[in-house]
Amino acid sequence: MFNLIIVIISILLIAFSSFLYKVVSGESLFKLNMISMSFWILGSLCFIPSLLIVLDAEAIKNMVGEDILYGSINNKFRAWALQYWLLIAIPIGCLFSKLLLNSIKIRPLRSFIKIYQKGKDINIGFNFNEYLSFYIILFFTLSYSVYILIHSMNENPLLVALTGGNPIDILIARGKFTIGFNNKFLDSLLNQNTVFLFCMLSFAIKKKYNHLKWKIIFIYLFILTLLISMISGTTGPIIFYLFNLGFLRYIISGVFVTKKELLVFISFFLFVFVFFKSKDSSSDLVINQIISRIFFDQEKGFYFALQVFPKIHPFLGFSSSAAWLNELISGKSSLDYGHILMYNYVPEAVEGGYAGHFTSIFLTEMWSNFGWIGVIFGPFWVGVVIYSLHFLFVNRKITIISIVIYAHLSVLGLGYFSDFVRFYYPANIILTYLGPILILFIGTSILHIFRFFIKGKNNSPFENEKLKEKLIQNA
Repeated sequence: MFNLIIVIISILLIAFSSFLYKVVSGESLFKLNMISMSFWILGSLCFIPSLLIVLDAEAIKNMVGEDILYGSINNKFRAWALQYWLLIAIPIGCLFSKLLLNSIKIRPLRSFIKIYQKGKDINIGFNFNEYLSFYIILFFTLSYSVYILIHSMNENPLLVALTGGNPIDILIARGKFTIGFNNKFLDSLLNQNTVFLFCMLSFAIKKKYNHLKWKIIFIYLFILTLLISMISGTTGPIIFYLFNLGFLRYIISGVFVTKKELLVFISFFLFVFVFFKSKDSSSDLVINQIISRIFFDQEKGFYFALQVFPKIHPFLGFSSSAAWLNELISGKSSLDYGHILMYNYVPEAVEGGYAGHFTSIFLTEMWSNFGWIGVIFGPFWVGVVIYSLHFLFVNRKITIISIVIYAHLSVLGLGYFSDFVRFYYPANIILTYLGPILILFIGTSILHIFRFFIKGKNNSPFENEKLKEKLIQNA
């Protein structure tokens, strides 16, 4: 009887959540935008998984066994209730923001598609030139590729896997291996996200101008993005990157993914997953592991956090957010929730070097940092931020860069999969998008100086190329 009641309530709540999202978005949830994407992403992570877990379904036991992370039935029920509250509170927060901003009419997202039609005027953004931008991105891509090549000559997860290492060996190598500059600021500006954002930008420019050079550099950046994930021994980001590219294409063309592409992507991911995560080629086992990792592992940390905070460890408050600021004000700071959860779960693995951070859905950080206040009011605030960002993007002049940032924010940038901190301290978000823009700005400035001193202001091949492009576009 209990299970039947839970199922009925779950269906009613998800239907209510869908209704609220539709009211806020103003169109079907299948008309994807930043608002509806939060429904599909969080719904896939929370709706079915939390229901099966609270029902103690046999399917869960077959995939994950009797995992102590989930805790008692009371803990499972509390986690289920809070995840469903998340799916309701976010659109309520969006609705609140919509009412505040209701005096200005929002243009529909499909206008993004219209601006890519022939004859529509659209710029790259920030007055960047398409011709110069290509060579700046090309230079960055080649430079970063050389850096990756040199850096990956040391022991890395991919080499360990290729030489026959088992999953534990790969995890140890993954814990030791980092691709960075040993400088926090530089690492924030220049990283895998920078490569992927240039990949998305190249794809969007290719769609607009249909130049072969942009198609070539897009393919190269796409392969480089996947290669960096494989070198680092991480398979999860591959799914997110593919999903993000699909959403970007949907925004500018109305097509998310074709059947052939989906088949290729699934086959590639299966290969990579088996290569890094499992030495057992049994199809049933592999499918169970993939489903478990995608739909259940992402929220395990939340169930565990409900047991750790505050019984074992006090709530973190703001102490793990902006560590430098906390140290400046109070002289101390705290590790974030992920490190604390992992240490409480498998301290021997942390000490052994093959476990570091227990990444989980951002509801976990709401609880770990702020307890009941976080999980009750945090989702509402998330909704306010999501709708405000959506409003900002669709009601300003649209550029190719703004479309790329909008698409990235909708899937990866806001941190649904890990960080609530981004919704009230968006330093990481700012640095993520500042990196590519700074590279384009600095590169453009250098090329303009080069043009002035070497070629002369009126004899620049760059200016001639720009004039040629304008003539072609106006023809």
